[in-house]
Amino acid sequence: MSLVQVAISLGVLIGIACADSSGPSGPAVAIGASWFEVEIAATSQERSRGLSGRESLPDSTGMLFVYDSARTPSFWMKEMLIPLDFVWIGDNCSVVDLHTDVPPPPQGTASGSLPTYRPGSPVRYVLEINAGKVAELGIQVGDPVRFEGIDVSGVGCQ
Repeated sequence: MSLVQVAISLGVLIGIACADSSGPSGPAVAIGASWFEVEIAATSQERSRGLSGRESLPDSTGMLFVYDSARTPSFWMKEMLIPLDFVWIGDNCSVVDLHTDVPPPPQGTASGSLPTYRPGSPVRYVLEINAGKVAELGIQVGDPVRFEGIDVSGVGCQ
């Protein structure tokens, strides 16, 4: 192989490596070294629908529920088909509570019989991710949270 061919091959490999490590392509949330590309649920309609009816959630993705002020929202698993982890994120942009391995309800469960899940303190954001991710990644209360492509101005986040 000539020196020119080696240089071209190295350039291609470096280009591929840089493209793969460029970070998320859309709105994303980072907890520690782990990034989650997220769909944003900012309106009451989007928050009400959430991930209901989804048969799967791609790895390293999730849904971020955004509130205009800190509150203690109540979540349920109405019409959910997959188990989830809930990461409750406070005004200080750190994890303030966790609910893990939240199961979908048995099919046909009446809305009034569904359990609800609330954080132990007010939150501005809730990240729903695949069940087991919190344990797999070692996410803990107090972990700092970073946002990319999401307006967090005035909240004290990065």
